[in-house]
Amino acid sequence: MKNLKDKSKKTLVIFLTALLIISTFLPGPVTVKAHTSTIADVAMDAFQNYCYNPNTKLYYGNTDKNSVAAIWTHAIFWNTVMDAYERTGDSKYLTLINDIYEGGYAQYDGYNWNNQEVWFVFDDLMWWIISMARAYEITGNTEYLDVALDGFDNVYSRAYDSVNGGVFWGFGPNGMGKGHKNSCINYPTIIAALQFYEITGNVDYLNKATDIYSWARTHLFNASTGSVPDLISDQGIVDWTNYTYNQGTMIGAASMLYLATGNISYLNDANLAANYTREVMCNNDGILPAEGDWNEQGTMKAIFAHYISVLINDCGQTQWLSWINDNINLVWSNRDNQRNLMYRDYTVPCSSGMIQTYEASSAVAFLQVIPPDQSENKLSIPTPQITVYENDQYGGASYILRPGRYTREALTNAGVPDNWMTSLKVPDGCTVEIYSDDNFAGTMWEFTGDSSNIGPTANDQMTSCIIYYDRGVTFYSGDLFQGSAVTLTKGTYSLDELIQLGIPNDSVSSLAIPKNCSVTIYENMLFDGQSWLFNYGTHNVGAACNDKMSSVRIY
Repeated sequence: MKNLKDKSKKTLVIFLTALLIISTFLPGPVTVKAHTSTIADVAMDAFQNYCYNPNTKLYYGNTDKNSVAAIWTHAIFWNTVMDAYERTGDSKYLTLINDIYEGGYAQYDGYNWNNQEVWFVFDDLMWWIISMARAYEITGNTEYLDVALDGFDNVYSRAYDSVNGGVFWGFGPNGMGKGHKNSCINYPTIIAALQFYEITGNVDYLNKATDIYSWARTHLFNASTGSVPDLISDQGIVDWTNYTYNQGTMIGAASMLYLATGNISYLNDANLAANYTREVMCNNDGILPAEGDWNEQGTMKAIFAHYISVLINDCGQTQWLSWINDNINLVWSNRDNQRNLMYRDYTVPCSSGMIQTYEASSAVAFLQVIPPDQSENKLSIPTPQITVYENDQYGGASYILRPGRYTREALTNAGVPDNWMTSLKVPDGCTVEIYSDDNFAGTMWEFTGDSSNIGPTANDQMTSCIIYYDRGVTFYSGDLFQGSAVTLTKGTYSLDELIQLGIPNDSVSSLAIPKNCSVTIYENMLFDGQSWLFNYGTHNVGAACNDKMSSVRIY
């Protein structure tokens, strides 16, 4: 198999280059990602601050910090920490990877896979086995690999049905789920086997993966629709209830088999399952289901997040990016602004009170693994320059103006004399309205292109003017459209994006907004704190907002 973890890491590396704007004209478009490393960092920090117990080195069950999370969910949260490490390379996450292993060791009988008071269904074991194998790949600690291999052999020897195929789910002392073969154990077992094939090169693991997948595709997959059921019972009855984690692990298993074998049929299955998730399980806007009414199901989308990222990042199926980014953008906009926590139901604001760790986990997981949608890149585009001339045929003295609303005072500040212009050059996308009186009153003449002679009635008549650019909003460091200028297209820009595009923190004093466009400026870096709304017709931002912009929405 190809090295999946390296490819994921390379895909998700985001290089941020600061651009110092030293002139009023950018040489060409500059793009930024639809979401940034800052938001992913903030979300991960919040999850750790409110949900992780550094003393036990495991996770609380809720933000009140009065219980321990369910056994299997720790493995999922651990996997998210590994995603954060591969995204950032930050040593604090490497420390967490080792710490969480120690926390689980202390809590769960030293990973004694035979202790049926600790473990009672096979998928609980397999989630940990998958994460342990990945922890070995990241750290090189052979203890993690040895425990993971022992766990896999334990599950396979006890749960694999050598007569009829597939993997059983339950084994506990009360016989919970005994005889059922669930998607949540079969597809993760395939994933673990493929991890061990990648690590060891032992083809026996690949054979186990292909064998179980063949059975699961027949019994736990609708090859016409892409639906993944919850289970097939010991009576042969299929429960077609859909959950995102089952869709996700099926996508992950099929994607990893495609990468291991090159067989396109596996990739087709993965895309079919992704399509079913989007078209059937989501609402009309493509937003994933809430899942988890006060139970551990809030963790399910965190599993889906990791494995849809394998399809997108490792298999190159970027057609799913817009859909997933829509989910990320919505849930982030609905976060608890004070804590930066997000909720399992992406369509509603996150409560400011107690929420479960399960409920808070999935959006954080998406942010660690999903790259921004390149089709929705936001842009810094060249700020246009309008040149006004003293004489016809572009002769005599000339002055440069940029988008804005120029009263007589503003024109004077720009050096343009009153009642002086005879010709002008207007770039594409710009409209110039010149007025015979101050404050945009009197006779108006409109120009959308160059004019070597503006005509006898308009000649030497400009006392005020409006220049608007229909392709973006221009931000100025000085009052009345002076100082450095950067023009941005519609989008949502956090502080690191603004810096990347040449707008330093707290540096905007005036702006030029085209018609049918609005701008909300925020004093804080992630769209919170005091905000100010501006529409077409604005020039100076005013004393309260002056030099206060740390993030902005243009819409």
